[in-house]
Amino acid sequence: MSDVYTQNGDNYGKISVLYVDDEEDLLDISKIFLERSGDFSVEIMASAIEALQSDNLLSFDAIIADYMMPEMDGIEFLKAVRALSHDIPFILFTGRGREEVVIEAINNGADFYLQKGGNPKAQFAELMHKIRQVVRRRRVEKELNFQRVFNDAIFNSVPGLLYLYDVSGHLVQWNKNHETYTGFSPEELSGKYILDWFKEPKERERIENAVNATFQDGYGYAEATLSGKDGRKITFYFTAVKVEIGNNKYFTGIGIDITRLKEAEIELRRSQERFDAVTMNAGSWIWEIDREGIFQYSNHAVTDILGYRPDELIGKMHFYDLYVQSVQEELKAYTLNGFDLHEPFKNFENLNLHKNGSPVLLNSCGTPIFDQNGEFQGYWGVDEDITERKKIQELLRQANQKLSMLATVTRHDILNKISVIKGYLAVVQMEYDDPPLHEYVRMMKSATENIQSQIEFTRTYQNLGTQDPVWIDIRSIIPESHIPDNILLTLDLIDVEVFADPMIEKVLLNLLDNSTRHGEHVTELHLTAKLNGDGLLVTWEDNGTGISDDEKEMIFERGYGKNTGLGMFLAREIISLNGGIITETGEFGKGARFELFFPKGTFRLL
Repeated sequence: MSDVYTQNGDNYGKISVLYVDDEEDLLDISKIFLERSGDFSVEIMASAIEALQSDNLLSFDAIIADYMMPEMDGIEFLKAVRALSHDIPFILFTGRGREEVVIEAINNGADFYLQKGGNPKAQFAELMHKIRQVVRRRRVEKELNFQRVFNDAIFNSVPGLLYLYDVSGHLVQWNKNHETYTGFSPEELSGKYILDWFKEPKERERIENAVNATFQDGYGYAEATLSGKDGRKITFYFTAVKVEIGNNKYFTGIGIDITRLKEAEIELRRSQERFDAVTMNAGSWIWEIDREGIFQYSNHAVTDILGYRPDELIGKMHFYDLYVQSVQEELKAYTLNGFDLHEPFKNFENLNLHKNGSPVLLNSCGTPIFDQNGEFQGYWGVDEDITERKKIQELLRQANQKLSMLATVTRHDILNKISVIKGYLAVVQMEYDDPPLHEYVRMMKSATENIQSQIEFTRTYQNLGTQDPVWIDIRSIIPESHIPDNILLTLDLIDVEVFADPMIEKVLLNLLDNSTRHGEHVTELHLTAKLNGDGLLVTWEDNGTGISDDEKEMIFERGYGKNTGLGMFLAREIISLNGGIITETGEFGKGARFELFFPKGTFRLL
């Protein structure tokens, strides 16, 4: 499994876990189970006192502790940890399941409570899921807090005015420069109406038109003179961009003091647009080219991405001079033909050459530039370095391939051993005429066959989630060849494709298996596909015995059922991979009815 990266490139690596339990055997087996996944690094300690004395206590990504321990139990240990840190995730993993223990643990800051017992594989899978979940949540909270601090710093470091107005034109948020320029206090600024800043009717009209244009077209700008509290007048160049937060509409922008710079109006406007682009796309390469393809602007991100300083590009190089020689002419012709259309483009992958000679794969997006007369002037755009992303994708593909091979070899070896066991059991039955012994042999054969069934089941589903989703015609995955002769299948389908994991065909096979295996007297099947609101609803119905109300959710649980207990569980997993939902809505005694809902964006009409 790959390491975890933040948006700014930080590599979290393995999740470090401290596990505290007085049962040393359980400590060892827990460490084995957690670390074999490859995601965790586990340190174990036999007492809470020892853990609290450790200098590294707060350096772990998560802490797991038993409840019943000598000297200090899990709750007291939790309280001690929380006295030191409210941030480190804490999971109580114990054999005691009393409600008061759970409540006390949660009240004292435990993130999760997990009871020991049951199937070890399932138990540790749940524990790993809880650890990943809480660590991911804490990391996201940390990132969000960093982002808030970062945004506040940007907000108050921007020169001039920075503001957020609501749809009615009242000031919602502003930077410190608002108070400095205008002389108004925060209390006086809050909710101030935008037109109250301007005294001249023409300027009020200009601002009003700019605000209307912003909400209509998405952006607006205007030059106007703002009046401060003391009557001082300052000329600003204002910009605005429409934003939506939740269900509310706002516009945000900046105001630059151009009292002494009016003669540079055109250059100021272009600089402002560049400033906006840099602010909104920090970390990406922002560029501008003229109609000949020569660079007119580049931010400093190009140095990190391609090794060139901006002054080595601007006015000197064509964009296609950076392409790798082997594909230069082909990409040059392709892009220049696209430029002739004067249309925006996005997700254009192109191979460039770093200044040091190494290849760099970029993903480019661009927008045409037109002057006031509508004449095409060039393009501005944003490039993102996706070289490492592509390498990681290839490594993931190779890793999945190796895991699949390992699963195949392991499954083959296990099945061979099962055959040996079954052979010896058959010999015992033939050699010994002992009814009690035969009963034990029968039970052993049953357990062995169940293991064999489980192993065979993994053959079918070992590639689940490892392949990219594809567009699949519903009609192409109908299991008609598997339907018994005594069952009639009727179809009522619109022409549609769903964007799903290639293994979605197994979902309908499992639904057919459910109908024929558990429906008892099924003679009719009905499959429909129709639009439902913004989504697509696919329905599978039979006329069998149906499913009782108390089992409608249980059938999707792992291990539930008389066969492998995985069929319907994996059906739901396959559907959910791309946001779909499967539910059972039939009436008991009249037949089963499974509804598969695909949300907007995961299907298309043919």
